[in-house]
Formats: sequence, structure tokens, C-alpha cells
Amino acid sequence: MDLLQLKYFCHAASTLNFSKTAQTFFVPPSNISQCIKRLESELNVPLFIRSANRIQLSPQGEMFYQGVQKSLELLDSTTEAVITSVREECVRIGLCLHRQTVMRIIEQYKSKYPGVQVLYERPQDPANGFSFDGYDLVMAGQAVENPEYERTLLAHNKILLFAPKGLLKADSITPEVLQQQVFISHPPGSYMYRNTQLLCQSLGIKPRFLTQEKHSIYFIPRCIEERRGIAFVPRPTVWAVHMAEYLDSFDVGEYYQDAFMYSKKETLSPYVISLIALIKDEYKKNQLSLANDGRTIQTVFTTPLTQQESL
Repeated sequence: MDLLQLKYFCHAASTLNFSKTAQTFFVPPSNISQCIKRLESELNVPLFIRSANRIQLSPQGEMFYQGVQKSLELLDSTTEAVITSVREECVRIGLCLHRQTVMRIIEQYKSKYPGVQVLYERPQDPANGFSFDGYDLVMAGQAVENPEYERTLLAHNKILLFAPKGLLKADSITPEVLQQQVFISHPPGSYMYRNTQLLCQSLGIKPRFLTQEKHSIYFIPRCIEERRGIAFVPRPTVWAVHMAEYLDSFDVGEYYQDAFMYSKKETLSPYVISLIALIKDEYKKNQLSLANDGRTIQTVFTTPLTQQESL
């Protein structure tokens, strides 16, 4: 027996009219009659006493009706409770980096769990540390210890120099040449701003910055396309693939930006666990895509500026 059979039976038992049941469920009356007969055959008992002009429940049918009706009511109340719990579920994310990537993941997640509310905001300035308070997940570029959170390394991305097409040549790039350039960056306090400062410091450069007040994923590629400056950007970056005709990329040594996810070790709801799994899966796909994208990177400086340094 299946759920629809039981619903047909309960409605027919309450109305004692197969035609009304058929009208309620928008099916032919013969469907209801055949469904009840299959149910009686499966139970091996008559559920209805049929006469020329009417039907009535048999003693066994009355007993079956009482039990099934309570079961369907319990199923309905349980279903409503589950739906309500999803509506009330909320996941809070502290988002310090990779906003575009995480937003894309959140959109995928919300299509699967439309009733779950996902709140995200930028915690305290990452250059001065960040707060875990109130967050189920934190996405950041710093490796810190917190006994209540598990830290997962999601990405270890090399930092490249992106410049307008033809502006720089790999065999002639020196710190002196770079000192003459304007460095495009996200606003002060961002990881990109901090990384550019640290990398330029390693090169002995005092960078001149072109930034904007608010973070925008379109600002940097637009400025490079307009030949307004150069930028140190972790690979992979979405816009670089689509702007190959407008820019060159250069390897400046062993500089990396890490991406970490911090998740609470305890009291995680199933919805947070599902989001964690989706984030890990998407970052893994991104790393595989990075390894196979086939882009050529020009190498600057025959000797690495430093040994591997994680910014």
C-alpha cells in the first residue's frame, strides 16, 4: 500500500462516496474503486460493504479507518514541524575573503534549502584579526587557533602579477620598473591591500595605490582593462580567464594566499553541516580546475625573491 491509497481510502471512508473522493483528487471514479479493491486484496479483508445505492464501512474498515486517520494526522503534523524548523533555521557566516566564490556557493545552497536563512557579513578588519562571536562559519585568510572552531585549509593560491596587455615584459621587470607603476587594490584593510603591501615590501617598493571606498569584484579588472595600473591577485581569479586578450600575468616568486574555513566543533545543525560539505566540494573543484586550465604564466626573476611565503 502507498500513501495515496491511504488518503483515497480515508476520504472515501469519511464521505462514503467514491464519486466525491474522485472529484476531490481530480481522478476518475473508477480509479478510486480500483484503488480500494487493491487495498482490500492486500489486506485480505473487505473494507466496505457495498449495496446497489450506497456503501458503508465494514467493521474491519472502521478499525482500519481509525488507525490510518490518526497516522495521517501524525504525518501531517510532523511534516509541518519539519518545514517550520527549516524556516526558522539560520546560518551565519563571517566572510573575510573570496566573497564572489562564497556567494556563488550560497546561491547553490539556497536552491537546495530554500527555507534556510543564510546571513553573511564581514567581521572585524582582517588586518587586525577577526571575531568568531556569533558565527557558525568564518572564511578568512589567517591561520589562528580557537578551541571552539575547527580550521580547514581550503586553498593555497599563488599570487601573480596582472598587468595590461603589453605594458610589462617578463625579461625587463625589476623592482625599479614596478616602483613606477600604480597598484590597483581593494580598500585598505582587505587581504589584497595587505598582501600587496607585504609583497612590495619584499621587493623594496613603496607602492602607490589606486583603491575605492567599497569592495567591488569589478573594480580591479575594469582598471586593468583601462590601463590604469597593475595588481597582485591570487590565482585562480574568475575575471582573468575572460580577460586574456586585455592582460598579461607574471610569476613573481613563491608568494601565496591561503583560504581557511573555521567551523564550530559542536552544536552544528544538519544545515550547517550540509553547507560545510558544499563549500569543501566547491573549493576542491576550483583547485582541480586551476590545475587544468592550461594558462601560461611568464616567470619574473630567475631566482625566487623568498622561499615559500604565505601572505
